[in-house]
Amino acid sequence: MGHLSYAPFSSKNSIRLFFTQIQSLYTFLLLLSVNQVFESRLGITIQNADRLVELIQVAAVEGEVVQESNTRFGKEYKVDWEIPNTGGAELRTIWEVSIESGYPRLISAFLKREK
Repeated sequence: MGHLSYAPFSSKNSIRLFFTQIQSLYTFLLLLSVNQVFESRLGITIQNADRLVELIQVAAVEGEVVQESNTRFGKEYKVDWEIPNTGGAELRTIWEVSIESGYPRLISAFLKREK
């Protein structure tokens, strides 16, 4: 699919704001414990979960918005980003920008299936 836009992630400030609002790293640790794909394909474990946080931050700024949709909560963005030096592993993040706050909120992060 062609490039749609990089909004709402054109500014690193909006992503930094999002990450400062995270209550804890628990959400990401839970994601890791449920999804062993991060460990098998990228070597990310609970011990180095901060690497996943870094990848999500970079993907939010550098990734390509491949789908935008309106939900009853606000706008939803699906963002794909190929992780460098991984043989083509592609990280998909799904973000929601709520009508109320106007700030991006991470809904999901996962590795897309290998092609």
